[in-house]
Amino acid sequence: EGRMALCQGFQACIQGTRPGDCTLISRDGWKIVRPGVKAEWELYNLNEDRSEKHNIADQHPEILARMIEAYDEWTRRCMVVPYPGQKK
Repeated sequence: EGRMALCQGFQACIQGTRPGDCTLISRDGWKIVRPGVKAEWELYNLNEDRSEKHNIADQHPEILARMIEAYDEWTRRCMVVPYPGQKK
């Protein structure tokens, strides 16, 4: 089971079941996904691509950067990363 919590201004933050799996969904339909620790972040517009077939991260770097920043802030605030006992 993944961990989920509300982020300010976002619908959901999800820490996946496998290490490095991460998702952030905005209230306006944007979604970022990182399908593994070494994977690049992906960006989807769920209003236009509900099945997430078209990664548009290269087309919207400013949206991707804003959402990654929000996700990183959530991980620090909720102690997802570094988790208690993890070396910093």
